[in-house]
Amino acid sequence: MGAMVLVTGCGSNQSVSKGKGPTTEVQVQITKTASYCGGARPSDEMVKDLETPKPAAEVKFYIGSGVVNQGKEFIFEGVTDKHGHAVVKLPAGQYYLVFEDKTLESKNNLLKTYGKETRHYSAIDKSCLEDWFKQPESSFSVERRPLVIEVNQHIPCSWQAVPCADYHGPLPP
Repeated sequence: MGAMVLVTGCGSNQSVSKGKGPTTEVQVQITKTASYCGGARPSDEMVKDLETPKPAAEVKFYIGSGVVNQGKEFIFEGVTDKHGHAVVKLPAGQYYLVFEDKTLESKNNLLKTYGKETRHYSAIDKSCLEDWFKQPESSFSVERRPLVIEVNQHIPCSWQAVPCADYHGPLPP
């Protein structure tokens, strides 16, 4: 499938052409939330603040054709502006969006680092990792009307950041 992609963000326009045909504007809005990761018991206000989505500036994301992430041959690679926003123009079709942790390079690094049990982690469950990897953060269908895609990126605690492996090291106080 050919695609013409135009992304705006970070104060500049960037375009990539792969084919011809009418395109539709897709606005991408990425937010972030985070887990509470230790220390004194947080106040309800602190927990609510961590759980409230906030614009995610300068987040790298990838768009691929279809609905299952293969981790390669993305039709677009972009970065959000300071408001967590980007604009992409795509022809009609099915697409998915993933973050940098679901590129083939990142998957291979996880397997290299956690393929065998380490001091603080069990060996990564390869079947679980394959399922996790294939699941995009968002999948969407582009038709002829403008579209807004909202995606939240949750930031886990460091000991929860390795998918499909169990942490058995010390926790912070």
